Amino acid sequence: MENEHANQSELEYVSFPILKVFPDQPLPGDLYLFLNGHFVKYKTKGDNISQQKFELFVLQKVQYIFVTKGEADSFKSWSDKLTHKDKETLVAAVGEENAIVVEKHFDVREGYLSFIAKEVTEESVKVILVKTRDFIQTIKEKRTADKFTAKLLSYSQHVADHSTNVGNLSVYLALNTGYSQQIILENVYLGGVLHDFGKTKIDPKNLEEPPTSKKYQTSIRKHPELGRTALLLDSGFSEEVLRIVGEHHERHDGTGYPKGLKGNKIYDLTKLVSVANVFDNLVMASSEGDIKGRQIKAFRALEKDQGKMFDPKILGKCLRALERVVL
Repeated sequence: MENEHANQSELEYVSFPILKVFPDQPLPGDLYLFLNGHFVKYKTKGDNISQQKFELFVLQKVQYIFVTKGEADSFKSWSDKLTHKDKETLVAAVGEENAIVVEKHFDVREGYLSFIAKEVTEESVKVILVKTRDFIQTIKEKRTADKFTAKLLSYSQHVADHSTNVGNLSVYLALNTGYSQQIILENVYLGGVLHDFGKTKIDPKNLEEPPTSKKYQTSIRKHPELGRTALLLDSGFSEEVLRIVGEHHERHDGTGYPKGLKGNKIYDLTKLVSVANVFDNLVMASSEGDIKGRQIKAFRALEKDQGKMFDPKILGKCLRALERVVL
């Protein structure tokens, strides 16, 4: 043990961004944390950081983990290779002609992770607003936007994947239910991407509790209002975006939270984001079968709503839009 400590003390360490780590993937080398003035080995080569632990690091605003100087290049190559693989997968889904949209999608995704991993500032808000505007503008310039936007989905438990999924799917639903104005599409996209921002304001320990526990339920029911309030503190976000964030768990029948809004009291764009959110959650809730089968199962679940969660008129339009890419 003494020799191990002696050897570690002789090593040089460099920081590696936590946002460049891929959860549930074998690590190319040892990972270290800096605790109480010392570098402590956290993971060994070949191990992985679980999805849940990665999410907690992000929510706790951990910026960096550490690797030895000799393995820094290996970690960079590992991260770049996995990022490239993810991009190739999406390009295959949407077509090579839409590769630029995939690039901008990943740009927004990385920007979102950076945004939630830091405190909200005027500069961080400006960055995510610019990325959103650029992404929506690129989509609008594509004549086939309504045919590929809903394919920009990476179904996983990753917080950034879910958030960008909801943003992309919300824009797809908006485009196919009569909305085309740039500002509206930006609002619905931002509202979708930031809908769960309030979870970053909840004690991460409470989110580790079983989903059925009272502590978890009490905490999770606060996240829409926590998110709205946190974003309200900066004037960069529109009232429409703030409404979507604060209302995305309201239900058509008035049994939602945090305010129990009912029917027409819920903002129309919120209703689109809520459909996208529930659909994505339903697909991710099951690991059985392929993605197509899980999408069809989620679609059928939405069909059975009967005015409980969703406005029937808006849900009907959304289902017709989803039918084109699911069935």
